[in-house]
Amino acid sequence: MRRLSVLLALVLGTLAGAARAQEATRVLGQPDFKHFVPNRLDDRGLSSPWGVAIDRSRNPNGLWVLDASNNRVLGWHDISVLRNGGRADVILGQPNAFTNECNTGGLSASSLCIVESPFSGAYEPGLAVDAEGNLYVVDQFNLRVLGYRRPFDTDRVADLVLGQKGFDQTGPPAGGDNETFYNPHGLAVDPQGNLFVGDERRVVEFDRPFATDRVVDRIFAELKEDPAAPDQAAYADGVGADAQGRLYVADGWMNRVMIWKEPLSRQGAADLIVSQGARACEFIICNAKGLAVEPDGDLWVGSNDKGRIFGYRSPVDTNAEPDTEPDRILEADDSWNSHPQKMPSDHPVYAGGGLAVDDAGTLWVVDINRVLAFLDPWSGDDHADRILGQVRADQITANLVDTDGLMVPAAMAVDTASQPPHLYVVDAFNSRVLAWEDARGFSNGRPADLVLGQPGRFKSGCNSGGRSLSSLCLGQFFLGIAVDAKGTVWVSDAGNQRVVGYRSPFTTDRVADRVVGGSGCQTGTRGLCIPGGVAVDKGGNLYVADIGNNRVLEFDEPLRRDAVADRVLGADGFNRNVCNTRVSRATCFSAPNGSHPGLDISGGSLAMDPGGRLLVGNAQAVYVFERPLQAPNQSRRLIDISSLEGSYFDPQSLAADEAGRIYLVSSPRIYGFSKSGAGPFLELGERCAFGPSSGLPENLGPASICNPMGVAVGLDELFVSDASVHRVLAFELP
Repeated sequence: MRRLSVLLALVLGTLAGAARAQEATRVLGQPDFKHFVPNRLDDRGLSSPWGVAIDRSRNPNGLWVLDASNNRVLGWHDISVLRNGGRADVILGQPNAFTNECNTGGLSASSLCIVESPFSGAYEPGLAVDAEGNLYVVDQFNLRVLGYRRPFDTDRVADLVLGQKGFDQTGPPAGGDNETFYNPHGLAVDPQGNLFVGDERRVVEFDRPFATDRVVDRIFAELKEDPAAPDQAAYADGVGADAQGRLYVADGWMNRVMIWKEPLSRQGAADLIVSQGARACEFIICNAKGLAVEPDGDLWVGSNDKGRIFGYRSPVDTNAEPDTEPDRILEADDSWNSHPQKMPSDHPVYAGGGLAVDDAGTLWVVDINRVLAFLDPWSGDDHADRILGQVRADQITANLVDTDGLMVPAAMAVDTASQPPHLYVVDAFNSRVLAWEDARGFSNGRPADLVLGQPGRFKSGCNSGGRSLSSLCLGQFFLGIAVDAKGTVWVSDAGNQRVVGYRSPFTTDRVADRVVGGSGCQTGTRGLCIPGGVAVDKGGNLYVADIGNNRVLEFDEPLRRDAVADRVLGADGFNRNVCNTRVSRATCFSAPNGSHPGLDISGGSLAMDPGGRLLVGNAQAVYVFERPLQAPNQSRRLIDISSLEGSYFDPQSLAADEAGRIYLVSSPRIYGFSKSGAGPFLELGERCAFGPSSGLPENLGPASICNPMGVAVGLDELFVSDASVHRVLAFELP
């Protein structure tokens, strides 16, 4: 009996150990195992903001921004102290700063669902604040408008719902009656507290909804037969009201603003139409998107007309014909749409979103993933004076780029020779490498300690500041990174057709000390064309998968010697780039086709095992060069993964531990094989479940792997980059 108990204990212990090995123990790029937002979601960044509103009941004024793709509203209670990238004081619609799901915790008075998924996008949802500081929010996907009583001073729970019968109810688009909406957009409140809602096909008005009922009292501009008629709006976008109670409606499809001087007493044709046909547009919707009305009737109109903002001085007070020409134009920075693309600046990039004006006359403009403030919009220059949602004027990335977030992490490497071991992660879509000084001691969501490829922690983008030894322009095919025994970090910089080497960046600087390639897509001993995986051996020799040239180049100690290749593997000489199966199938990474970018790519991952064997991943197989420094450089197929779940591009990443065991990515899992290729002995990753309509991961946890792109081996851990959910997972080695 005692023997049976001991045996049972051993079995249970083994099973428990196996279970632990299948779950990650730590995570980077996210605060925990449940979250999956690109970059780091917190109370600073914005993702597809739209509405903006000023709380004039406060002195200094407060500011609200509808953060659409994060399904929340952010509030800053004092705009006089705002600084670029400042943290919000209040969050509505989410339980904390790190969640952004649609109806987090279920549909309720505390939830928002402006978009079901970040992929679906919002359609001009608005905000409005009345004279008492009550806030109205378009909760678009839930087809409702929520009202919050003085949320800066009370709680984060809505007190009023319009468009639905209750806070926990929702229904299909309607809008044909007096209690539901078809697709609510812009909001405005007049001085008496009456609420106007742009409902796409019409504009509806509620008499003081906090004090009366939830039934529509008046209807304006309802679309019937003639969208150009003065009593009909083709598409009601932005809505505004001035201090005299006049109603302004941006009719996007007709490129005009419709104005009613006394809307509570007359709901027929608009009294005035501004900017209709004022300028030629390349698109149907180019003018009349978001709008803002100053107390004295001055009007600002955002547009899709190259992102410009048009200002009209008191258009209602003109005595003759409607004022069709603007008195002021704030020019946008159209260079973002140029070729080649340039970095954005402190000019608006896209001014089709919300606008608002505070008591000081500052114009607040919703732009791409940020809000800009112009302190003197009528006579100042076109440069924004404040920025929210970003720290830098040349950034418009969704959510704030910082050292604690990732956007499509890919290849990784561990410097096991350092004490403590360093972890390097290719943050692909931010064109940078993040590094953690202690690969064994980091906690969940810990910020990186070092950034390579960008001038600072808040910066992303290809070749920021211009191409240099400090910049990176990372590609999308088999991104490579490796660390040699002396701590030199080698990174494949595919967008610049080069590989760069940093000499011990934790103890020196962030400037590359050696460049291999970089002269365009070329063959020869100095050329590279789409560099992919990289590997280093114990002697400091560098191996580069030259994907476009169907070869692997070897450089003898390039940091000490030169950037000229000494050997070519898998190709028929240095000057050929055509796949030659007689020489080696291992390096047939690409083949020409007739579409952009002109190549079908099937492989390009590399790894070096402790015995000096070079492992090459290509077309659902792992090949091995047993003695890559000795001629003839013959390869053989070591592992066939065609029977495993995955794609033709796998293995996208390779790694080997001290015992020579091989780890590879065959999406959506990580597999382990013996040195001889037998196995797999290890299979990591539970398939992620995705919402049928949202397309977002559901029930994400420590065992989930959605889209692995990189694998690296530490002293006693296996690191996996889970690209589509923007995180790196750490597993105990079996």
